[in-house]
Amino acid sequence: MLNARQVELVSSIVALSFKSDRAKEFAMQGLGRRVGVMIRSIENVFNAIPPELKTPPKREAALDATIGLHSFLINAFGAVENLAWAWVLETGLKKANGRDLSRRDIGLGKGCTLVRNSLPGELRTKIVEFDPWFEYLEDFRHALAHRIPPYFPPSIIRSADIEKYRKIEHLISVNLREGNLAAYAETLARHRALEKFSGILTHSHSEGVRPVFFHAQVLADFATIEDLSKNFIEAFRNLSGTAALKLD
Repeated sequence: MLNARQVELVSSIVALSFKSDRAKEFAMQGLGRRVGVMIRSIENVFNAIPPELKTPPKREAALDATIGLHSFLINAFGAVENLAWAWVLETGLKKANGRDLSRRDIGLGKGCTLVRNSLPGELRTKIVEFDPWFEYLEDFRHALAHRIPPYFPPSIIRSADIEKYRKIEHLISVNLREGNLAAYAETLARHRALEKFSGILTHSHSEGVRPVFFHAQVLADFATIEDLSKNFIEAFRNLSGTAALKLD
């Protein structure tokens, strides 16, 4: 399913006509490449840690999934930036004083008002509706690039099991200290049986980040980027006078 969507989206990008060679590069070599990387990243995450997993994953699987999530986040953010750059270059957008936009001016987030105000009305409205999503994506991407990289706890303990978990934890220490290896192994197994896998992705504990369920989130993120891309593709077609015919 994802591969078919990749072919459809990339084919639509390749079919676009651009006046600006740099805009074409951002669309085809930037966005076009990232689509494939995002899809492969999603596949790697799901293969490493299936959504139905209930027990803590093995360390290698957790690392593979983390690599996939990091790759996805960077490229998802980059895909949005590529759309913005392609638009600015193709439209020749400038500041009121005639100067080029700075790199910080180019994007689709709330702070990029010059780019947003240059978009067609319906696309601009859609971008505003996506503000919470842009904030989430920017937060996780910037955490990955500059602060605490996103990660998922290997296990969680249900609230109802916390007291039981702590008591068994104490017994583990006692059995180990007394050299009672049989009892130690038994209590360790009971301890681990209370550990569950949640599939929650977060980053810094001190920043009040809102965690997400990463399996669902990457699928939703890709669908959002796909939707944005299709809307931009239509806007680029209108710029070049090659808008697709719509049949009744």
